[in-house]
Amino acid sequence: MEVEKNAVPESLSLLDQYEVKKIEELSIRTRWLKAEPNKSIRSLIGWRGKSEYVYWDLHERVHGPHALVGGPTGSGKSEFLTTYLLGLAINFSPEDIGMLIIDWKGGGIANTLEKLPHFMGAITNLDGAGTARALASIKAELNKRQREFAKYGVNNINGYMSLYKQRLNPNPAITYPSKPLPHLILVSDEFAELKANVPEFLEELTSVARIGRSLGVHLILATQKPSGVVNDQIEANSTSKIALKMASVQDSNELLKTPDAAQIINPGRGYLKVGENEVYELFQSGYAGVSYDPDKIIEENVDERIFMINDLGQSEVLYDPGEEVIQGKDTSELPTQLEAVIDKIDQIFQQSDYILPEKPWLPNLEDQIVTPSVKETKERKMDIPLGVVDIPSKQTQEIYNYDLVKASHTAIFASPGYGKSTILQTITMNLSRQNTPDQIHFHLLDFGNNGLLPLKNLPHTADIVTLEEDEKLQKMLDRISLVLTERKQLFKECGVANLEQYETKRQITLPIVVTVLDSYDGLSTDDTRKEKIDGISYRKERTVLCGRCGEKSPCPI
Repeated sequence: MEVEKNAVPESLSLLDQYEVKKIEELSIRTRWLKAEPNKSIRSLIGWRGKSEYVYWDLHERVHGPHALVGGPTGSGKSEFLTTYLLGLAINFSPEDIGMLIIDWKGGGIANTLEKLPHFMGAITNLDGAGTARALASIKAELNKRQREFAKYGVNNINGYMSLYKQRLNPNPAITYPSKPLPHLILVSDEFAELKANVPEFLEELTSVARIGRSLGVHLILATQKPSGVVNDQIEANSTSKIALKMASVQDSNELLKTPDAAQIINPGRGYLKVGENEVYELFQSGYAGVSYDPDKIIEENVDERIFMINDLGQSEVLYDPGEEVIQGKDTSELPTQLEAVIDKIDQIFQQSDYILPEKPWLPNLEDQIVTPSVKETKERKMDIPLGVVDIPSKQTQEIYNYDLVKASHTAIFASPGYGKSTILQTITMNLSRQNTPDQIHFHLLDFGNNGLLPLKNLPHTADIVTLEEDEKLQKMLDRISLVLTERKQLFKECGVANLEQYETKRQITLPIVVTVLDSYDGLSTDDTRKEKIDGISYRKERTVLCGRCGEKSPCPI
């Protein structure tokens, strides 16, 4: 790559930008060891001239802590952000730098960088529930950092990480953190979409900017068109701006207060502005999407053709190596420089002792999960794992336990096809796995589409009945009523109020009787059997009802 001295290059590859031919020459491991994030978190973003580097440093004492990036489609905005974030990963370990991508459209930069050990998640599903989840997660991260700082008696990210790294040579009188808290780079790849569709989320992001400085949280808001989107609050919190090729003078003025970015032609070229022009530089950023061939030999451009000169001084080409058909590599099969660098970074991390920090954003719950395992016990146990619960405010996902005794009567609501019968199957199966047939009995009322039929042959199942089996249903309801009456009389004679007291006093065990009813809404309001079922549910026997959303339940949830 030939670049005139002091001329901004027309284009750069990522490795050109670092002036290396092979990834090993980046010396990533050494960079991680020598990094001083308490002083600088700079990343090489391009050249302003031949071998004249331009760095972007969002450390609060340099160009940070927050920034704006502008550039429409075709300006190379996403590629620039990728180069910037990859530069951070080249220079700093995952203990020092983490990145969280907020992308309204989904995919994009997040898909490109997700294999980096520095990658801490992607917030893409910002519908109603998704927005609330994202806000809770971000608030939880800020709160966690504040708690950790208070716990270890420090007031900023530098103090915390300094203490964390001192744990390798500990002073017995000092308590050290066991987990790192990296500088967290929050990148919103199209915040204009956020403002238009979920304004409350953008408001929360700007509040992050207000308090994130000392917490090591940095916000980069990127947009295609800054005009009308950048308000005074965002402007005040954004110390530095990057303007790539802008679509209009107005957009350029919005970021730079000059029309300069509207004159840019090359993708990946832009201006870095810090404060009131403390820094104002034109640069060309490196593009990481070009093919990477480590075996390619870079040679001087020597003309190897052989000519024959006749007596008249005329020449004729006898040999031209450029015309030879060379069996070489198919460049379409080669990795990009981006992919190769990410693989190298991941390899270095896997071979190191660095500790991954806790992620502030966990992936959405899976559409299907394996039923959590249960432990067999000799004693009756009504507390069972039912599924996984997402708790973004605590940045965790935990096994959700359902306690039949504490829950008492339970109603399950859902639209058709959303798993009501599946939940009933899970509850019944897990209760059966943890308890013997002498400890628990099931009466199954299947008023739906045979969702309870697979449970028919459980030794714990007394019987199963459908809505069409009127006589059998009446007998089952009578039998359940009789059990309730008999137990009420037993408790009265024993002078106790419930099963637990009775078993303690008599030193015997009676089975828990559970009525499981699928599709309660299958009963019409004038069905006489409905009144009988409602009467049973109001008494003390355990009932699990399952109905369609909107149906009125006869029992508490």
